[in-house]
Amino acid sequence: MFGYIVMNKPEIKFKDFDLYRSFYCGLCRELKSKYGISGQISLTYDMTFVVILLSALYEPPTQKGSTRCIIHPVCKQPVRRNTVTEYAADMNVLLTYYKCRDDWEDEKKVTALGYSKVLQGKVKKLDQKYPDKSRRIQKLLSELSEMEKSGEKNIDKMAGCFGKIMEEIFVWKQDVWEDTLRRMGFFLGKFIYLLDAYDDVEEDIKNKNYNPFSEQYIIEGFDEQVRRILIMMMAQTCREFEKLPIIKYTDILRNILYSGVWCRFEVIHKKRKEAAKQPPKENGFIAVSIGEGIKEIFQGLGVDYLIEGGQTMNPSTEDMLTAIEKVNAKNIFILPNNKNIILAANQAKAMTEDKNIIVVPTKTVPQGITAMISYVPEKSAEENEEAMTEGIQMVKTGQVTYAVRDTHIDEKEIHQGDIMGLGDHGLLAVGQDILTVAEETIRAMVDEDSELISIYYGEDMSEEDAESLGEKIEQAYPDCDVEVNYGGQPIYYCVVSVE
Repeated sequence: MFGYIVMNKPEIKFKDFDLYRSFYCGLCRELKSKYGISGQISLTYDMTFVVILLSALYEPPTQKGSTRCIIHPVCKQPVRRNTVTEYAADMNVLLTYYKCRDDWEDEKKVTALGYSKVLQGKVKKLDQKYPDKSRRIQKLLSELSEMEKSGEKNIDKMAGCFGKIMEEIFVWKQDVWEDTLRRMGFFLGKFIYLLDAYDDVEEDIKNKNYNPFSEQYIIEGFDEQVRRILIMMMAQTCREFEKLPIIKYTDILRNILYSGVWCRFEVIHKKRKEAAKQPPKENGFIAVSIGEGIKEIFQGLGVDYLIEGGQTMNPSTEDMLTAIEKVNAKNIFILPNNKNIILAANQAKAMTEDKNIIVVPTKTVPQGITAMISYVPEKSAEENEEAMTEGIQMVKTGQVTYAVRDTHIDEKEIHQGDIMGLGDHGLLAVGQDILTVAEETIRAMVDEDSELISIYYGEDMSEEDAESLGEKIEQAYPDCDVEVNYGGQPIYYCVVSVE
């Protein structure tokens, strides 16, 4: 299923590698003898680690032998099997079955459905043998599936759910070591889930499947962010491991935990770096963005790289240069989406020699969105620059926020806590009620030529209030199309564009 918990072969002694292989082959033989070839093909390195860990902790009597197989038909391979091996084989099949059922229900994978039907009869016996574990694993996988369907954005919550599944796998016995093993399984499970998501993110985005990293993928420093999260998970895993009174197989286990688990990450990371060296595409896009909803909108419009910033944090020229380096394109359009960031973008342009940088002087997020909508792939970079620049001139932007202190704007007295509607050229409305001020702001922006009103509500405005505002605007301006979108931006209750 995963295969991320592996050893670092170049750093392991030959005798330890042979010992590891004997447990791996033992699990393989156990799966075949109990579940046939259908069980054997579910074999994973991850479950081999569980076998070695629990064997080292509990030291059950272990049978040693040798066997031939399809992969090694000539020479017999050493095999180690014990009661832990039997337990791990059961868990391997149980988890594989319910994961296949989940894949069929979520993504309609025919192969997953077929495999689950083959295992179905065998799993019924496992449900009876491990009723509590089976029930909890099913429940957790169902919860994970529901969160994926709802597009859950809390990555820690998603990883934690899979971590709880691995908790169940790690607990062989209810004894003094149960809590430690649970915590170890929990953090290792989170590591597996996050690394799997990191591995699949491009494919999931391409196929429009759920992935907790879909939004972060095109944000500055994505790879390092994932690395830091994974380091934290493994640090917790290793801390719990070191609490266990293990004497046997310690070199193997530490090789896996401290080194081997990073092998797959480095392979994925290297692959992405090499992909960046591929021949550049014709046009690429960088945008400064605020709020989860705004990020999604820009991503959907084809922006290659998003820089966190906007109203409260202005990216530097260095941030711009980093983004330019990450986008593999001959022509790169930069959308600053804030008048204070245009200078940094132009400085980055002046410092870039190997790529053609085009700064579209967008001063607001709505202007940036309009600029992307104005882009036509069939046109040249010069033609698109002209069209995008012309497009943003047709956009009026209004922003509803609050006053942080007493002040005067456009000869109007403003008190701390007042709600303000700010337009492109000054104050449009002020009052005590968010929706009332928002309506007045829009009213001041709309004229007889207006056709489209877009409302992007922020993290401090409820969906219900945003929809209510949209309905009132539709009634007030029946000749205009009204769109309400989640922006998720801080500070501003809503950002409005009129075109």
